[in-house]
Amino acid sequence: MTRWTPFLLGTFFIVMLTVGFAMLTARSLKQRRADVPARSWGDPATVLGVSRRALYLNATASQGLLLLILVVLIGLTGIAFADLGLPGELSLPLSVAVGVGFGIVLAGLNHLMQWWLDAIGIDYDDALRALLTPSTMGDWLILLVIVLPVVAAFEELLFRGVLIGGLTVGFEVSPWLLAVVSSIIFAAGHGLQGRGGLIAAGILGLALAVGFVLTESLVVVIIAHYVVNTLEFVRHR
Repeated sequence: MTRWTPFLLGTFFIVMLTVGFAMLTARSLKQRRADVPARSWGDPATVLGVSRRALYLNATASQGLLLLILVVLIGLTGIAFADLGLPGELSLPLSVAVGVGFGIVLAGLNHLMQWWLDAIGIDYDDALRALLTPSTMGDWLILLVIVLPVVAAFEELLFRGVLIGGLTVGFEVSPWLLAVVSSIIFAAGHGLQGRGGLIAAGILGLALAVGFVLTESLVVVIIAHYVVNTLEFVRHR
């Protein structure tokens, strides 16, 4: 139990950093929205005074740093990656195939859910996605090859691998209970997207958590998360 205690404390610290950073970003962007015309919101240079690639660098650096801290924590506490769903029970090709299929299904359901939330008057704010949506082929390459893989890897390792897989093994807690708790925390980091974003992120997080518990594979949910994000940007564009 000794090694799991510092692991739990370190995980709590990383979760607080992740959610806190997301909330600060949301507050900053909401303040900017009041000063910038709606027609200009898709232009980062107009809204924030920086290029879209600078935003990509910021997202990659911040998520990459948190991912590195998390990996160091896992290494220092001696937690086995197998307890976190890596490499998982499925072969790599099968994990990728299942992840892609799962991601396509989730992306479709997520789109329907956003449409339904909008139809019943619950706001879903796409402001951040508008700022990050590529306008050139080079931007698309950076987003798809660097930014989104880092984001998917970090968020799935933290919210599914650690908060579900690790804590299930270390503290003998029901993975289904942890799936609900991790999904609530995951949703809390998406406050910028309005009430609809909180609801959609929570449901998406729960779906990914269910996929993780059933497959016991972190690779599956990383791939699925990447596919969902990619299709969201493609649809937005």
